[in-house]
Parts: sequence; C-alpha cells; structure tokens
Amino acid sequence: MSAPNHPKWKPLIYLLMCVTILPPLFLVIYLLLVSAFAYDALNHPENYAGSDRIWVQIARLLYYTYQVRLWQSERDCVNYDEELLYVPSSGCNFLNTEFSTQLTFSLDGRTIDTNAQKIGPPIFVLGDSETMGWGVNDNETYSYLIGLRTTVPVFNLAVSSYGTAREVLRAIRHPRFAVAKCILIQYHRNDLGENKAFLSPQGLPAPTPGRFELLFSYKPRKLSALEVMSITWNFIVTHPTDFLSEKTEWKVQGLFSKEASDHAYLFLNVLQRFPELRGKTIFVVLPAWFASALEAIPNLPTNIIPLQVDAYASPRYYYTLDLHENKFGHHVIADEILGQMERQTKGRDCLHLG
Repeated sequence: MSAPNHPKWKPLIYLLMCVTILPPLFLVIYLLLVSAFAYDALNHPENYAGSDRIWVQIARLLYYTYQVRLWQSERDCVNYDEELLYVPSSGCNFLNTEFSTQLTFSLDGRTIDTNAQKIGPPIFVLGDSETMGWGVNDNETYSYLIGLRTTVPVFNLAVSSYGTAREVLRAIRHPRFAVAKCILIQYHRNDLGENKAFLSPQGLPAPTPGRFELLFSYKPRKLSALEVMSITWNFIVTHPTDFLSEKTEWKVQGLFSKEASDHAYLFLNVLQRFPELRGKTIFVVLPAWFASALEAIPNLPTNIIPLQVDAYASPRYYYTLDLHENKFGHHVIADEILGQMERQTKGRDCLHLG
C-alpha cells in the first residue's frame, strides 16, 4: 500500500485540507467583515443611506434592540394620563444617532404655528410616531406641510406607539372634535396588537402609574465592536440561510392577503366602536399592502376613504437605521395626501377648496 506522502496522494491531501480549512476560514473572514461594516453602520449610518445590505440590517436590529432612544421613554417628553397611559408633555429635545430635534405640543397636538391665522372646522390628523414626526422638527411634519396649503386649522394629535384605539380616544377628548368634519388617520402594522386588545373582553391594559413608570426602565446603551461581532456570530449560527442570502426576518415585507385582511377588519371594528366618528369623513393614510386589503372589504363604509402613500416603500425617504421618515419623506407624504384629496369632492370639501 502506498504511503500517504507518496506524490499521487498529494492532490487528495491538498483537497482535503482545502475542504477542511477554507470554509471555516472563509466564515471567520466574512464574520469579521460583516461585523466591521455593521459596527460602522451603527455609528455612521449616513455612509449607508439607501442600503439594505446584510450589515445594515444587522445594524438596524442592534440599534432598535440596544441603542435607540424611545420618545415615550424620555421623562421630559411625556406626562401620565389616566386613560391613555401617557400623552405628550409641552415639549422636549429628542435625539438619536441620525437626528436631533425639538418637539413642542399644545392642546392641539404637535405645534403647527399657522393654525392661529385660520378658522373653520379643523382637520384632525391621527397616527403613531410616523405622523407625530419622530425624527423631524415641528415645521417638517407632513401635518405641518399640509397645514401650509389649507385654509382651515390642522391638528396633529398623533402620538408615538399609539394604536388606532388610543389615537381615536385622544382625538374625541379635544374640545373641537365635535365640529370637525374630516379626519386623517395613519395606519401602521404595529397597531394590530393594541387594536386586538381594545376589542377583547378585557380591553386595553389598565393605564396605571406603575405601568407609566415602567416606560422609563428602558436604558439605551452603545455597543462595543466586540459585542457587535458576538451578536453577528450568533446570527450566523441561528440564521445561516438568511445570512448567506441576505434576506432576514427584519426586512420590511408585504403581508399575505389573509394577514392584511385581519389588519383591515380589526381596524374597521375599532372605528365602529366610536359613535363619535359617525358623519365624519375619514381618510386612511396607509401603505399599499393595507390599501388593497381595505379596499377589498365588501360594503366598505362610504365615509372611509383609503389614501395609498407610495413614499412608504422608498428607502430614500427614511433614516437608514431608525426607519422613520426623514424630512424629505414628510414632504412627499404631504404631496401625495393632498394630491389624492384634491382629486375628489370629499377631499376638496375637507380642504375647503370648493
């Protein structure tokens, strides 16, 4: 029998060495590169604007798991409320890696200074952080920009992390809600959980002072390069196929039709619980997946009008890590909403365009 070091065995030995050594070596190099890029994206997201590469997706996960400052967890930004758990304070400075903003609020919601010169039934704008204006200043929200082009006041009563139920509950407390004829309400898939709870026999969780204090237990922190590498390695081990294909569970994907229908029906059921909404025109600001589901519902009430916003699908209108709309996104959203409202009679009536 030939010895292992015989010349004819050498190619096989080299092949075995390559098969044994190269894959782990490649994995280590790939880990180091992805970790380095993820760490850089976490600290310098401006260098990765518009990118959806795997390291940016990992950076987003790390950002929202460890590093993000939550508006509703900042003591200066919120006050306790016996019905809604928290409402905006008079204002605060709110900053994250990609922005530093000043938010101010009054009884009429996020400040829109042009309201003071306007009369007539106000337009109420409801929603969560996207509509409130997380990441932009007072004069950069799409509600403010809509207000520049209306002859009636616009009240932006959106609040971060509110679902449909609390959005409406806050609005109907406003002293001018009864005279309002038109409502813009932005829907987000995160509303589903709160809407389910609101419709359940138990209702929304009790808004106790203890639950309010829990908001401030969250403490963001910076991650070291070593921590980023460790978490990235854990991701490789637990999601090898996703990692190699660069398709992770955190990428924003459209919902299946059945799932989207669940969102739409629950949303409508919540609205139907509020008799105060009867007789008002409700424009629903939503992405394409929800617009299709809402429009497909048989006998959709005639006072509910979907406004599909295509800007929600474009990454250039979002912050790289934070995934909230930047000021350019708010401009495009305002243009899309106004364009659709101006093309229909009910929209022109709301805007007092004649």
